[in-house]
Amino acid sequence: MPMIEETLKDYIIEKYGSLREFSIRVKIPYSTLYSMLQTGISKARIENVLKICSALHIDADALTNGKIVPVKTETASHDLEERITTMLNWIRSDDAIKFRGEKADPRMIQYVEASLEIGLKLARKVYSDD
Repeated sequence: MPMIEETLKDYIIEKYGSLREFSIRVKIPYSTLYSMLQTGISKARIENVLKICSALHIDADALTNGKIVPVKTETASHDLEERITTMLNWIRSDDAIKFRGEKADPRMIQYVEASLEIGLKLARKVYSDD
């Protein structure tokens, strides 16, 4: 396995726990991912390289030049914040969260809100540390 492919494999495992989990999440067949890592990124289809880079938030040009370079994505951070805010607003609306057909009790709604807010704080930290 060429050096960048070994580094990429380690990076994927660090972020996703296993190549199989990564392939499932990114929707690339495991056999395709494995083949890319064995035969070389330069021989892979560009669509697959871009999917991998997007999922790992790494620069595609740098990868094809043998380096793993994280990309700062303020857009991703903004999009995530916008989505979580939308979800929080939806959760706070009437009849948003139901359990067995019944509206969730206020305590359960607070738990869900707190979880989303914690997720947003963590996302902000991740994107600001890049």
